Amino acid sequence: MDHDKLEQYIYDEDINAFDILNALIPFYRYTFYRKIAEKRRLSIDNDALELALNIIDELLKLKKSIIEVVPIFRTGR
Repeated sequence: MDHDKLEQYIYDEDINAFDILNALIPFYRYTFYRKIAEKRRLSIDNDALELALNIIDELLKLKKSIIEVVPIFRTGR
């Protein structure tokens, strides 16, 4: 698995997403990549750019759902 290539695509597309993912320890980061690849039926090696875009999309959805669920993150507390 070429995680470096995948992470370069993520960095090129959305540096904020890259920073969030880079804060995770590698085990969790790579597990997240693998889960998204399995869910979207993509290969980390052969579909790296498409997978990077899907990872960013899922991360944004996850961020949004966390903000909606956790009251401390909502504005107008």
